[in-house]
Amino acid sequence: MRNFLVKNNLEIGVLGLWHLGSVYSASLAKLGFKVTGFDEDKIIVSNLQKGKPPIEEPYLEETIKHHLGKGLNFTSDPKKAISYKDYLFVTYDVPVDESDRVNTSVIDRTFSLITEYISPNTTVVVSSQLPIGFSRKLLKLLQKKDSSTNIIYFPENLRLGNAFESFLKADRIIIG
Repeated sequence: MRNFLVKNNLEIGVLGLWHLGSVYSASLAKLGFKVTGFDEDKIIVSNLQKGKPPIEEPYLEETIKHHLGKGLNFTSDPKKAISYKDYLFVTYDVPVDESDRVNTSVIDRTFSLITEYISPNTTVVVSSQLPIGFSRKLLKLLQKKDSSTNIIYFPENLRLGNAFESFLKADRIIIG
């Protein structure tokens, strides 16, 4: 992880800007990375462009406002968020129904956009909670377009009300 943090000239796309995505975007910008956040919801994007996050989280609004336009940008244009990025973080909250069935339609749409706009040698980091085996399916889809594409599953581990601390100073990191 140390080498990743040293290479702060990397460009990162964060796809999905609710709790997870807004915290990841702000945290990665705080670490010095160039971050472009994307969401289909133009209202969320418009509010973030004004420094207003979609949820309450200590330090989130201040951090976004501080880095906005200085390495942190938001868009509803998938091409701007996906093309020519070193890493793409998939950070959508994935809905689950009352029978514990996961609705992966937002991830399916997102990976359609990724396969359309991804550049060679991009690593896709999936933090959205997905069913077992789903990342393997996504990797096969991505590698049909470009065999240099990698996928990492980095499960979200944020604590509500303490998201920055749990992201920036994690007590454990799981990557698969």
